[in-house]
Parts: sequence; structure tokens; C-alpha cells
Amino acid sequence: MKNICLVAIVALWAVGCQKADNAAGGHDHKAMLAHDAQHKKLEALSAKMMRFGASAASLDSMVALYAPNAKSISVFEGQVTEGREKIKAMSEGYWKAFPDMKVELKATHYHENHIIWEQRLTATNTGPMMGPDGKEAKASGKKMDVSMVTVLVVNDEGLITEERTYFDTYTFMKQMGWIK
Repeated sequence: MKNICLVAIVALWAVGCQKADNAAGGHDHKAMLAHDAQHKKLEALSAKMMRFGASAASLDSMVALYAPNAKSISVFEGQVTEGREKIKAMSEGYWKAFPDMKVELKATHYHENHIIWEQRLTATNTGPMMGPDGKEAKASGKKMDVSMVTVLVVNDEGLITEERTYFDTYTFMKQMGWIK
């Protein structure tokens, strides 16, 4: 399932890039410069997000990169979190449950106003978190190692307006011992 989602996202990105190249005709210098400027803006934002998202101590800096009314959507779980403060609280919850969390960036793709990250997430559950039943689950001491794809939509001001996360929920729940 996770590989199918990843292939679909990368394929959509590639098709969009091909359309952009075809539309530009390869000769529109202004369009190419605008594309390069947008690409550099997205690269800078991506680097900041990866730097600020690397520890719980920098959550305020990370959340400042979101538009005030931004949405964070965990696609497979159907969870939608709206607004900077709620996104910060959600992130704090992850850091409390997994304080040793490491995000390995496998690949980054840019298209128009989108950043697409392919990631590997590893951590140990040493703090409480919400269980699959919606109740707080005690720390299990179990390790997780899952794949994830994140799609960020960026506005003209360079702020994230939407974050969509495609997370390998099945593997995560199995690793936490919630399913067999």
C-alpha cells in the first residue's frame, strides 16, 4: 500500500513537471526564471522545516513557517488539525511520545507550490500517546521504523497552508503491538 501511494505521488509530480516543461516550450526565459525562483523559495523552506522539525526545542520556529489557518491532514487516519497552535500541540504530543524521533529524508521533490518529501521515521515510544481506541496509551518502549510521504502546499508568502501526510499506519500499529 505504501509503495503504491509513493509511486502515485511521484508519478503525478513527474506528469506535472512534463506539462510545465511542455507549456514553457523550453524557450520562455521569464517562465524559466520564475520557475527557478519558486524552486529556490521551496528549497529554502524545505531546509528550514527539516532543521526546525529536528527537535521539540524548535517547535515555535517550525510552527511559524505555517500560515495562521494552515491545515495538517493525516490522510490514512482522516485526522485534520487546523491552525498553528493546534499543529504545535499535535507536534508536541509526538515529541512527548517519541523523544528520540529521527526523520531521514530519502528524497525531496518540488512542483509549482508543492514540496514532496519521502521520509523514513524511526523512534522509541518512551512517553504516553493516543492509542487506536482514542484513549491515552502508556509508553511501550517499542521501536518504530516506518515510511512516510509528506506533501506541503505553500502560499505566495512562503508559508505552508496545507500539510498532507501519508503514513504507514499498518506497520506502525503492528510495531506498537496494537495489531498482530
